[in-house]
Amino acid sequence: DAYLLPGLYDFVLGSLPGPIKVLLFFGGFTGNKNRGIQRVESVSAWGNGSKYDAQILLTVMYRREKRYADGRRMLRELSSAFPRNYIFPLEVASLYKAAGEDPQSVGAYEQVLADVRQAIPGYSDAPVARIHFELGELYRKMGDLPSARRHLEQVAGAHGSNPEMEKQSVMRLQEVVEAIRQQEAATQSVPRS
Repeated sequence: DAYLLPGLYDFVLGSLPGPIKVLLFFGGFTGNKNRGIQRVESVSAWGNGSKYDAQILLTVMYRREKRYADGRRMLRELSSAFPRNYIFPLEVASLYKAAGEDPQSVGAYEQVLADVRQAIPGYSDAPVARIHFELGELYRKMGDLPSARRHLEQVAGAHGSNPEMEKQSVMRLQEVVEAIRQQEAATQSVPRS
């Protein structure tokens, strides 16, 4: 457990831009982000009181270092330890999205929505509006416009919605509806032989 704070210290100082590191070096401060990650990983594996804190910090470190698979692995461990916490599965979906793995991200977000619908304990507070918005964006990016439309239409009034999100979803919905209309018009104008 004692390695948690020194590991975090090492990671933060090791992640600073070069000129700042040089200035801090002259002040007697040094850090190494790889050593910092290794220290926090040791706490996550063998720690007692700080094990889960270390795992949460590691997910942030892994995301920053673009080690998305390691971050998802850690979040899955946290999900197993805290099955009523919807945040960890949402972060798994977010890491898939950050890695550009859109189909896996869609699957993870859809699973959280399914858990909300099944009334899994702890999931009633999940930000359903945000999930629908993210799914609308992902489906739109993947070219599945009907699914994008279906999710964007559900943002308004869903749990966790706010005026800014509703405004953004309406704008995206208009773009999706227009794209669907253009696709239908193009399909109808193609001569059949």
